[in-house]
Amino acid sequence: MKPLRDYFGTWRAVELTTAAITNYIESLRAEGYSNATANRRTQLLGQAFKVAMRNKQISQQPFIPRLSEIGNERQGFFETADFEAVAGKLPEYLRDFCRFGFLTGWRKGSIESLRWADVGDDVIFLRAENSKTRKAETMPLEGDLALLGCPMVDEEAAS
Repeated sequence: MKPLRDYFGTWRAVELTTAAITNYIESLRAEGYSNATANRRTQLLGQAFKVAMRNKQISQQPFIPRLSEIGNERQGFFETADFEAVAGKLPEYLRDFCRFGFLTGWRKGSIESLRWADVGDDVIFLRAENSKTRKAETMPLEGDLALLGCPMVDEEAAS
């Protein structure tokens, strides 16, 4: 929100027209920011407008342009040798956790949410509320992952 506040200052919501927002986007582009950055910032603006409309603080919101992000996909993935080089420099207590993330592709928060109760029948279950997509996922416990074991928190020991 800080960049939005810095640009729009004390503008009132009714003063934020589609033209004003488009000018903001163009100023970001002129400063060298990517379409994705402009979209993330204006997305916050759109969310603020939706909350204000829901709370009946405004009666309408301006159209907020969304820029194409084609070509902004992530590139350059970590190969096994790259990961092993980094893992070798990690403290011992982080190695299995990071290796688990590398093998599964799951995010830190998803991995931290796992409990032994989430392991069964040679499968690890990731509950929907802990998944980025909010959809439950499963991961077969096989190959390198089976050899590694699971970085679960023992619920009894944690109590």
